[in-house]
Amino acid sequence: MKEERIKKLILKFTAALAKTGKVRGEHLDKEGIHDFRVTVKKLRAFLRMLAVANGQNNDLTKDFKRIYHIAGAIRDMQLELEKARKLHIAVPGYTSHLEQVISQQRVAWDQSNPEESVAHLEKRLERGDYSGISSDAFYHFLYGKTKAVRRITSRPQVSDDQLHEVRKHIKDAVYATELCRKKWREAYEKAGEPESEELKKITDKIGDYNDQRIMMAHMDSFADKLQDSPEKTEIRKVTATMAKNLKSEKKETLSALQAYLETTTAAMHH
Repeated sequence: MKEERIKKLILKFTAALAKTGKVRGEHLDKEGIHDFRVTVKKLRAFLRMLAVANGQNNDLTKDFKRIYHIAGAIRDMQLELEKARKLHIAVPGYTSHLEQVISQQRVAWDQSNPEESVAHLEKRLERGDYSGISSDAFYHFLYGKTKAVRRITSRPQVSDDQLHEVRKHIKDAVYATELCRKKWREAYEKAGEPESEELKKITDKIGDYNDQRIMMAHMDSFADKLQDSPEKTEIRKVTATMAKNLKSEKKETLSALQAYLETTTAAMHH
């Protein structure tokens, strides 16, 4: 891929991010935040693939990372609020707490000047040194990601943080695969035209697991600050059930991941 093509792809990503950067915090909805964060992850996967190929590390700016994490915090609270309401559990204090945190993060978004943060990121990436990369760069990137996932999951015990790290590696592989399938057919075909649907299912399972784990931790932390009350009892009951379910979900997820890795071993050594 030539340097001019690389810069055009990066510009397309930053242009999409700029649209969200103009949105005020009070108007950030779940879908908008999801699209924003997915675009960031796609951009970062592309930058990481470039870094593996040419050694140039063009990372996100510090102020942009801040608004990315703020958007993530809002998204987490929105999902927890939605989940709590669907469960029909009597935790009015907790749901009120979530709404308050969401409001605070919306203010933090506005105070962080998101439009300016995206502009700073765009300028940094425009100044980046992007030498052309060969068509085998995608294959080597996928190989490295698969190797990293295999190294983590081969341990006797995989911690929740390690499982989250696995998801990041897989996400990079999925987004790089989708980009090359659409925008860089030569590299995609040279890598054996890998599929990403099964990987998507695995990342979704890990994502669901992580969301529930975070929600459980948030609920327990909130309950720790409560005096004995019906709501505290209800929260403890809910989180106890969640902990039991999460244990089996983690086991199933790791089994699915191991099965996938076994089927791809031969393919990655073609």
